[in-house]
Amino acid sequence: MPGQVDQYGKLGSLVFMCTMMSNLMPSLASMDNKSLLANITALSILVIIVIVNSFIQSLP
Repeated sequence: MPGQVDQYGKLGSLVFMCTMMSNLMPSLASMDNKSLLANITALSILVIIVIVNSFIQSLP
């Protein structure tokens, strides 16, 4: 990472993703099928975006 601010941004996004996933996982059991599908799809998209952004940020 080129700068300190970039490193903090990357760390902050990973912490946000982990916090969001830990808050969402227990509530998945109480959802109906349509809500469950929508939330799993949204979670998958978010995880993919964060992983791709982390990969892009670590390139020179």
